[in-house]
Amino acid sequence: MILPPPPVQVDEPSDLPVSVQMLADHLRVDEIDHEAGLLEHYLRMAVDELDGIDGRLCRALVRQSWRQEFASWPPLACEQPRGAARDRWRLWLAPVVSINNITAVDASGAVLSPALSDIELHQDVTGWWISSASSAAGLMLTSGEGALSVDYECGYGTADEVPEGIKGAVLMLAAHYYRHRHGSSQKGGGFPDVAERIIARYRRQH
Repeated sequence: MILPPPPVQVDEPSDLPVSVQMLADHLRVDEIDHEAGLLEHYLRMAVDELDGIDGRLCRALVRQSWRQEFASWPPLACEQPRGAARDRWRLWLAPVVSINNITAVDASGAVLSPALSDIELHQDVTGWWISSASSAAGLMLTSGEGALSVDYECGYGTADEVPEGIKGAVLMLAAHYYRHRHGSSQKGGGFPDVAERIIARYRRQH
């Protein structure tokens, strides 16, 4: 069986969910000019721990774009939402804002470009997925073994629109890294308990 590859990031977010100044205030760092580079480093470490396909949340925080490829169409069972029809493809990240582009390759190697208006975006408790919006599109997308590539935009929006709980977890985690920077491990002391509880509330499963 050919398993689908993980999504890849196309466009990075334009900003961090919390600012260096917010982290400095959280840590009560007065001389921010001397510590700005170090604070940003640990802030980015904290964001990387939570954001994107490798993050603990399996969510996009500040708006960003990803490309997800599917191994075949009809989709493999692992590519579909649980209990879904045969022409539905599960998107790994959330929250999904829009579908930007779709290309498909049929069994003969021909490249197809379904119109975005022929694709519907769905959400339920299991996550987000796409499906064909008409019988014609459905026939095109399920007419043989091939590959499907989907570019989509996801995230909460701007940094201000990221939930306060997630921003709080980022601050606590970055502060944790900063305070343990001279220890044997940059992540010394384990994950902060409060941050872990917040993360558990927002964490998604693939």
